[in-house]
Order: sequence, then C-alpha cells, then structure tokens
Amino acid sequence: MRKKVELTAVWDDDLHALLDSLGILKDLNSGKAHCIVCGSKVDTDNLGTIMPSVNTVRFTCDDTSCVQAVTSRETLVTNGR
Repeated sequence: MRKKVELTAVWDDDLHALLDSLGILKDLNSGKAHCIVCGSKVDTDNLGTIMPSVNTVRFTCDDTSCVQAVTSRETLVTNGR
C-alpha cells in the first residue's frame, strides 16, 4: 500500500523572497548557515531542506545523504514527530 506524503516546494523564482520573509537570507548569504547533518556551509546554491524548529530554522545541504537523513521515517519517529 502506498503512503501519501505531503511535500511543500518552492519555485526557484520565489526562493529568495521566502528566505527573506523567514529572516534567514542574510545568514545564508554571509556563510553563517550550516547543514545540521554534515556541518558544511549552506547557501542558496546548495540548500537542500528548510525545517522549522523551536524559535529558529534549520537547514541541510543538498547532498542526498543529508536530505535523506532528515526526511527518513526513522528520523521523524526518533524525533517524536
């Protein structure tokens, strides 16, 4: 049986506006944002995922293993979601 999963996506043309509205565009442009999985710097060219967290926003780079690490069912269950 297939499981239905909700996915939110953003068009490339709208990405900068979204990041600015979240107050995180400066961090991405200045090199202050890091992938929560591998620790590499994240910018608008290698942004993989954006995840809301308590009072902040977390990121992953676009490396497949980093994106999978935060979107896998095991990770979501482990984090109580």
